[in-house]
Amino acid sequence: MTSPKASLLFIAAALCSFTAWGQWTDYRVWTSASVAQQIDNKNGYSIEFMSRWDRDITRLGTTFISADFSRQVIKNTEVLASFRLGLSRTDEYAWESLRRVSGALRWKDGFSDKWGASIKLKAQSGHKGVAMEGFAIDFSEAIRLKPTFYYKVSKGVRLSFSAEWFFRPLYSTYEWSDTRVRISLKKKVGKRRYLTLGYQIQQPRISNDPWTEHTLICSFDLKKKKKNKAN
Repeated sequence: MTSPKASLLFIAAALCSFTAWGQWTDYRVWTSASVAQQIDNKNGYSIEFMSRWDRDITRLGTTFISADFSRQVIKNTEVLASFRLGLSRTDEYAWESLRRVSGALRWKDGFSDKWGASIKLKAQSGHKGVAMEGFAIDFSEAIRLKPTFYYKVSKGVRLSFSAEWFFRPLYSTYEWSDTRVRISLKKKVGKRRYLTLGYQIQQPRISNDPWTEHTLICSFDLKKKKKNKAN
């Protein structure tokens, strides 16, 4: 059983993976709204619309809609499939299409009335732009590992901390490319309505052009009532 002490050690280890160097820094804001519903005891779905502001919050860099489907395969474990479609800005401020598909396996369990954790292993593949002669499509392929710890602060308020490691293709294998750490507070603001505020930092592991991204996160989520079983 995982104890609060082990959770704090995990948080410290994740923070220590970040370095203080960086040739450039960007400040961003991610806003989103989603609707989710549990269809039955095993199957569920969610639809999310997101806007991501970059260039020190002066430019709408990415906007997309995604659909996620989940199915419980065994106790505390589910498989997920996600489809994303949207638009992304180029360095010349032109819009280009964005498409991505991903699959994931997630385990989640509660260790006590206040503590819980999850581990998510995700594989994604996608691309931006349109293939043209002399121009390559910008592919976005990665394998991602994301452990998360949850703490129930009070009734209707939950604190979460996660670290995520990205592994991207290099030659014939996948190499650890960058790390993302996030802390967020989720509060129930109405019947099946939730507001999440968070902070995220991301850096590459090794880069000739090191960078750091600081992101503020604001999301609104609506959970619809579970569908009734057919008579």
